[in-house]
Amino acid sequence: MQGACKPKVILLDFDGTIVDTMDEYARLAADIITAETRLPRDEVEKRYRETAGMAFRDQLRLLGLDDGTIEGIASKFEAAKRRLLSRLRVSENVEWFVKQARARGLKVYVSTNNECNVVNSNAALLKPFDGVLCYDPERGLKKGEGHIGFLERVLGVRRCEIVFIGDSRYDVELHRSLGVRILVTRGLWLDAERVLHSLDRILNDP
Repeated sequence: MQGACKPKVILLDFDGTIVDTMDEYARLAADIITAETRLPRDEVEKRYRETAGMAFRDQLRLLGLDDGTIEGIASKFEAAKRRLLSRLRVSENVEWFVKQARARGLKVYVSTNNECNVVNSNAALLKPFDGVLCYDPERGLKKGEGHIGFLERVLGVRRCEIVFIGDSRYDVELHRSLGVRILVTRGLWLDAERVLHSLDRILNDP
């Protein structure tokens, strides 16, 4: 690795990476979608998990729903997620990882396709991080190109200086296609030490 392209920013996925929410989200999404449509529950939950990481409205479009139905379902899902997130706190392992990353001179941002009104509803959950990038299509904010472009403009970093850490196949493929380094986690509350070792290998690569 060229010295001029050493990592400067860690970009952490949110759901499934710093908070253990994916099973609950899948259940909530299936409850709401099947109550509003005739789609079979098993298929809804399966498709939701397969497209985890995408914006929820995009997931609903892949199910073939029209815009009017999508907005009604999305509004109910956002309310359900706010209630769930209000009960959560970042685990000690995640806080430890963030402190270790900062001790290495890195900034730590969160990247999520949760709507901004959802993710910003619990300030305590976001306190450990340098910033949180959420889903706001009117401002061009969306996981992937939108968030990476924001970091380029605001922090003046290049893509090769960003390391994305996430758990879903969608996220891994998306960020790899954008020229961003990738580290995969099963959830930082479970494997923060292993991920840190992988990060150190990137940082120490001559």
